[in-house]
Amino acid sequence: MGAVSQSRSGICSVVVPVRDDASQLRGLLQAPALQARQPLEIIVVDNGSTDGSAEVARAAGCTVVTEATPGIAAAASAGYDSARGELIVRCDADSRPAPGWIAAHESAHERCDPRAVTITGPSVLLLPPPLGAHRGTELFILS
Repeated sequence: MGAVSQSRSGICSVVVPVRDDASQLRGLLQAPALQARQPLEIIVVDNGSTDGSAEVARAAGCTVVTEATPGIAAAASAGYDSARGELIVRCDADSRPAPGWIAAHESAHERCDPRAVTITGPSVLLLPPPLGAHRGTELFILS
């Protein structure tokens, strides 16, 4: 996503859990340069990489957090705990967000029901009953 500027004023923290994803991470870290709105920060959570993933993230100006407990859930959780943004979005190292990705999440956050805890989309989600299957541009999960 390119070098992360210290002057970013967005409300969004981007969390990226990685484990031996250096080559894919390089591609992802080019995406912020294409974003209409820049994130406040990009947090890359190193989950035991041996391929230099953390160094790739640091070179791009990202915050690097280390999580020893293996698995995406533990790594993502460590990233969420470190995030400073009002809004947290997560993607994988092999994701290639569209130019309006961050702006779309910020816009959805601004207009959604205040009880919403999760916003996602566009996506195809297979959810357990009673939610059923959902296909669309947004899904609001209320608590």
